[in-house]
Amino acid sequence: MSRLQRFLHSVASSYARLVADSVYHLASVPLALHYLSKEEFGVWILVLQMAGYLALIDFGMTSAVARKLINYKDQRDGGQYGSLLQTGEIVFVVQGALIMLVGFLFSPALGTLLRIPETLRPEFIALMRWYCVLQGLMFSTRIFDQILFAHQRADIGNYTAALQQPVCLAIVWVSLCAGQRLNSILWATLFGWLFLVTAQSSSCVRLQLLPRRGAWGRASWQKFNELFSFGRDAFLVAVGQQLLMASQTFIITRYLGLTAAATWSVCTKGYALLNLLVWRILDLSVPALSEMVVRGERERLRKRLQELLTLSGTMACVAAVLFALCNQSFVAVWTKGRIAWPAGNDLFLAGQMVLLALTHGHCSFIPATGRIGFLRYVYFIEGLAFVVIGSLGVKFIGIPALIASSIVCTMGFSGLYGFWHTAHYGKFSFRDILVHWQLPTVKVILVLAPITLMLWWLCRLLSPVPRLLVGGFSGLIVGCYVLVRFGMPRSLQEEFVNRLPSCVRGVFQRWIPMS
Repeated sequence: MSRLQRFLHSVASSYARLVADSVYHLASVPLALHYLSKEEFGVWILVLQMAGYLALIDFGMTSAVARKLINYKDQRDGGQYGSLLQTGEIVFVVQGALIMLVGFLFSPALGTLLRIPETLRPEFIALMRWYCVLQGLMFSTRIFDQILFAHQRADIGNYTAALQQPVCLAIVWVSLCAGQRLNSILWATLFGWLFLVTAQSSSCVRLQLLPRRGAWGRASWQKFNELFSFGRDAFLVAVGQQLLMASQTFIITRYLGLTAAATWSVCTKGYALLNLLVWRILDLSVPALSEMVVRGERERLRKRLQELLTLSGTMACVAAVLFALCNQSFVAVWTKGRIAWPAGNDLFLAGQMVLLALTHGHCSFIPATGRIGFLRYVYFIEGLAFVVIGSLGVKFIGIPALIASSIVCTMGFSGLYGFWHTAHYGKFSFRDILVHWQLPTVKVILVLAPITLMLWWLCRLLSPVPRLLVGGFSGLIVGCYVLVRFGMPRSLQEEFVNRLPSCVRGVFQRWIPMS
């Protein structure tokens, strides 16, 4: 299977996984709201958010293992590859034990810090402790996922995770019906982990992605230092990203309460899913880009990087239009009118979606080069600045100030650095990156803005269900056409059309001005 075929399989499977994740979240939230009070649902959301912060105990080692395996995977029986695998697994087991210990010791203090109501605090503490035990077990087996990622077989993990979601949803449903209430999180996490690790480990064996017997080498401090030198930088990046992407719930809980936190979580669920949809293409291209770096394929790397970064920006424009058009009606239908917030928040988030896609694209390429460099400080400083500014904004103004704080911090820190690094590493003109690469994004915005306003005006008087269907379907059809027609670089347009089946190629050639 060629590199492009593996990439396309990974992208297709990632969208299948995203659909499965979406179905799980769409179904689990109404289930939880039906069986739990709003405050209990707020605890549910907080515990799930803690997974991101527990992942910081990883100290960047997961990223380090995945990236460094690419350096040795072409000689998997040479001893270096097996040595790195053993060293990484030892690290993951130790980290899993550390997560269990941290969860047991600090859960009471966390309940006090977040001002969990006294009636729910004992249940919150017990739930957090058991959840940390399960997260520790998941840490100890994550080596299989990194092996698949390094060999550009993320499609296996994606399809497995897509199949895992119905299992988890069924367990949540049965547990809630059986009166388990908040403990349903634990049962779903346990059985989901068992399903995932069984599928991933068997796939690694079946595809012969492990060294042969006698060719494993030994775990060593040299390999640990190699991982740690990359991992410590990735850790600071992860801390900053966690502060930027997952601290909102905790800030809102502290200053506005559990009900406001639940509202934020529900009303931004579509935003998070659309971001994942846009980011997936570039995230899944990292193994291929890393391989180009390792093998010295400089010109191909420059070409693919430009195409991917331009495409991520234009895709974000289409996603932002769908979010602005549909989020109000989507939340109303999803929660049966129990949760809502002002439409102005959706507009702020739509603008942020485009900015984050551009920034994420440039910054996610940096680890693919094998060196993270100054980015470790950029994200960390940006995350700290956002928590301080966002906390003050929420306290005195409210949720719009929190969103505005994120936009300002992204523009001032990671945005500028990401653009500069791409220009410096790829020897691109900074003007080309800031101006010429963004022309397709500008075209998409100019075409979609008036169409979006017209669709909003036509749908404004409809009830939530028809408004969601009409706005979503119309926005999706128009957005996809504009994306293919104006939002793709010419080289990518031609490659896309040439790889289509002949029966539909003629239709797309009418859309795209072929040279």
